[in-house]
Amino acid sequence: MSLLPCSSVKARQHAETEDYFDFPPYQHLLITTPSRVLSWDGFGLQTLFKSSKSGIAAATESKDGSGVLAVADKHTVVLHDIKRGMDKS
Repeated sequence: MSLLPCSSVKARQHAETEDYFDFPPYQHLLITTPSRVLSWDGFGLQTLFKSSKSGIAAATESKDGSGVLAVADKHTVVLHDIKRGMDKS
């Protein structure tokens, strides 16, 4: 993932409460659901990978900063190059 500037992100809790926090600079949170892998950073949520069959069991990114994401279902692991886009897996 590329280096990201620090920015404020609105965190939702309750409709009547508005809390803000600063997302740590140069950091992001990888979120894995059965149908998507998302990245949450200072710019908000971005979809990195989609599964039409809702079969995602796990996902992790490489530790070397290359932008390669490993996405697994119960049978297969796909290496996905985030920097090249979703259609290049």
